[in-house]
Amino acid sequence: MREPKRGQQEDLSDQAESKLKTKSDAMPVVKAYKTLFGNGGFMFAVLGYAAYTFVVGGLSFWMPTYIVRYFDGVTAERGNIVFGAVTVVGGFIGTVVGGFLADKIEKRSGNGYLKVAVLSMVLSVPVFWILLSIRDFNHFAMLLFVLDIFLFMCMSPLDAAVIGSVRPALRSTAMALNIFLIHALGDGISRVLMGLISDSSGLQSAVALLPWVLALAGVLWAMGIVGYWQPMLWPKGALSIPKYQAHRGFRPTADVQENTLNAFRRAKASGAEMVECDVQLSRDGHAVIFHDADLVRIGNSKEKFGEL
Repeated sequence: MREPKRGQQEDLSDQAESKLKTKSDAMPVVKAYKTLFGNGGFMFAVLGYAAYTFVVGGLSFWMPTYIVRYFDGVTAERGNIVFGAVTVVGGFIGTVVGGFLADKIEKRSGNGYLKVAVLSMVLSVPVFWILLSIRDFNHFAMLLFVLDIFLFMCMSPLDAAVIGSVRPALRSTAMALNIFLIHALGDGISRVLMGLISDSSGLQSAVALLPWVLALAGVLWAMGIVGYWQPMLWPKGALSIPKYQAHRGFRPTADVQENTLNAFRRAKASGAEMVECDVQLSRDGHAVIFHDADLVRIGNSKEKFGEL
């Protein structure tokens, strides 16, 4: 069976698709990692993912101990069974619901994956705080079930967000870097750090750290939504033409219109190094043709466009 070309399932323009070759897209390792670390969308997604993994790792390791220590009459066996069952069922429901919502939002407005991830944190943080104040185990288990649903809503959207933030040729490297960072900065240190806090201030204080880290994850993903998709500057050197270009952003489809921000996002995520979008909104909200002679309406600058 032949290995399929990377990115061939992407809805590329005919020009870009014809040039999409795995070998020609290959780049040196150092340059590849430099490109990834310079990709704001990728880094915001991964750093938020690391914060999320910090919480999930710490929660899975310390919550059984927390249950036995703070709920009278609950044995370790019962606590482990209830915690495991609630996590499996709630996590499954949350993963399915999150993936469904993300796909729906992605088709309508773009950035659906990160939007669902942020929503997951917005819902999880207050529920987590309430959970820590409960001392009846039955009520605790029911609210933990709700927390798991909200907490796992971002699982499948996160992987899609990481993959979608880089060009096809870099996706293997991007996933490798993602896996390393989320464990090195996440569950790789959360268990030890929570243990140190527990020794000095009690397990309640250690677990109380987790909602704050969830909030940090939500903030990072929100920053990725706000600041990721910025127009790419023309490469340095007037004759340094990008290898892959996408005219008008992206081929129009049922859910993506040309000359829109969503079209630009699709083109960039699919590997285009330069995207031509003819129409933009000026600062005063008017739709203008990008091929104006200057930047007055677009950027409030008198700088002229150079002849190409």
